[in-house]
Parts: sequence; structure tokens; C-alpha cells
Amino acid sequence: MRVENHLHIRHIMLYHFEKGWRAAQSFRDIVELFGEEAISQSQVERWFKRFKSGDTSLQDEKGRGRPSDFNDQALK
Repeated sequence: MRVENHLHIRHIMLYHFEKGWRAAQSFRDIVELFGEEAISQSQVERWFKRFKSGDTSLQDEKGRGRPSDFNDQALK
């Protein structure tokens, strides 16, 4: 099952974290429900580390991901 909105999975991870689950348990549960393409174990571990630091925001960190090579000036 392909998850279109990763925010749903982040809510599940936060719920698991608040219940005292470990990242590995959360990963297994999510993969069992949504399939192996839903999320990687390293992503779950990264989110759990973030939650443990006190940051329970479910938004992506600013600057994460590949920077855009798009040039607005080239359109003019």
C-alpha cells in the first residue's frame, strides 16, 4: 500500500513514541500495515531521535532535501 501523505505516518510514529515504543517496534508496525515502501528504518530512527530531543513537530526540517536548480530568471 502506497502512502500518499507522509504526515499520516509521522502521526503514527509520534503516537508510538508517546506510548514508549522503540523505533524498531514502530518501523515493524508501520511496514506491516503500509508495506516496505512506506518508510525506511533509518527514517523512523531519525524521527524518534527528533522526538526524544523534545521536537514533536511533524513538519520537515527547513533545508532538508535536494536544493532546486531551477532558475526563475531564465523564464524571462
